[in-house]
Amino acid sequence: MMGRSSLNISAFYRRTNNAIEAIATVGNNGISKTTYGNLAKNNTLGASLFGATSLFSRWTINVNGNLYYKRLYSPSLAIRNDGFEYDFHAFSNFRITDKLSVEGFGMYRGNQVLLQGSQSGYYYYRLGVKKDILKEKGSISLSAENFLTSSAKNIADYTYANATYHNETISYWRGFRLSFNYRFGKMKFSAPRKTIENNDLKQGTDQQGIDNSIGS
Repeated sequence: MMGRSSLNISAFYRRTNNAIEAIATVGNNGISKTTYGNLAKNNTLGASLFGATSLFSRWTINVNGNLYYKRLYSPSLAIRNDGFEYDFHAFSNFRITDKLSVEGFGMYRGNQVLLQGSQSGYYYYRLGVKKDILKEKGSISLSAENFLTSSAKNIADYTYANATYHNETISYWRGFRLSFNYRFGKMKFSAPRKTIENNDLKQGTDQQGIDNSIGS
């Protein structure tokens, strides 16, 4: 049975005239040197999505993602690069009982556009169980991370003024995690009442004696 759901879609455009980018150069000795500087103009146009829903009063699902087109240009170095980037995140929690639940999280980030090249995307996922204890002030969690794959490859390709660079990195990140959390004390927040007054007129009133104060 469906519970409360929400969906939000937005679009954005971002322009940065002096974006910080990494610049690598290769000397005559074959040694490369990488520095950072305000060297590029970054124009990004994209859209974002967020959605959340609850099912059967025990199952919650949250998803969000971004898709955007990035254009980088450095007038001083006469370098231009552009392309699409995207990322996606999802989280789900299913309560088996009032104190026992199953949680899952996953994310993927696509290729990253850089001024002199690109880097391949990467992913991460986690699945586990959580048990509330000590009158729900504490919890014990057991989770497995990237358990379906033993390793992941990340590829970087760069084009310099006088050289090209290709790098492949293999990460071994399969793992298991046992954690304990406990909440101490109580937290209480209270927001003070804010008042905006029109001080241009005496006592916050206009010439007809009407109060111009705005309270929220």
